[in-house]
Amino acid sequence: NPTCLVAVDFCRLQQPLLIDTNPGLVTTVYGRVQVAGITDRSTAVDADQNLIAQLGVGPDASLPAANVAWSWTAATANAAYDGTAAGEPQLDEYQATLAAPAVGVYDYAFRFSADRGLSWKYCDGAPGSSDGYQPAKAGDLRVTQPADPCSPNPCNSPPTDLCEGAVAVTYAVPGTCTANGNLAS
Repeated sequence: NPTCLVAVDFCRLQQPLLIDTNPGLVTTVYGRVQVAGITDRSTAVDADQNLIAQLGVGPDASLPAANVAWSWTAATANAAYDGTAAGEPQLDEYQATLAAPAVGVYDYAFRFSADRGLSWKYCDGAPGSSDGYQPAKAGDLRVTQPADPCSPNPCNSPPTDLCEGAVAVTYAVPGTCTANGNLAS
């Protein structure tokens, strides 16, 4: 007998809708989905083997469907989600980590499949998939290079000479600056 295909009724990129970050830093992103007979079983997340959730990142202002420039990562059920408290008991919430790519401007979105990946519904921000996917409503990812803490070199001027008890402490030569993360040392 053929398998009856179930469709995703609705989905939305929940939060955040804007990420300003630096390359390699990680942010957790949330998406919500509604599939009749699956997500409405309880007000918690109702995992189902046929329901797949993914977070994708791609070029700014682009459509993600069938776009090889988009990369996708698996999302997992948000165990802390309470549909009653969120005011959306018929929805389930999924989460994924987004590791910021190279410096640039990107879009990000969720996609859900209720048929093990045979078909996908793409999800932008509010109001979500109910008005179709619109790149202008996708999540905005802005990746910038962190400011160089050694420019200008804060170690060019030696500290003022001082006395520590009976010992004179002097600094005759300017130091060199080494970046340690976003701090100078």
